Amino acid sequence: MTDPSETPQKQKMQKLETESFDYLSEVLTVAMEKFRVKNKADPMRLKWGRLIIQAVQVWGQLRNVIEVDELRARVEALEAA
Repeated sequence: MTDPSETPQKQKMQKLETESFDYLSEVLTVAMEKFRVKNKADPMRLKWGRLIIQAVQVWGQLRNVIEVDELRARVEALEAA
């Protein structure tokens, strides 16, 4: 059952967040597999390593945005009560 307080915009954002984290998870999985290959040339491993770092940074930034939005919604709900 859907929460009646959820707006279509909030549902859309939750779907986008889920899809974003799923995509980042796939990127990290592929990058880790490529990075682990020992016979790859060092420049290629370096590129995959950089991709891993960037993906983790984006993951953290998304989490921060989500947490701030959740806190904002909680504060607004408390102020409305």
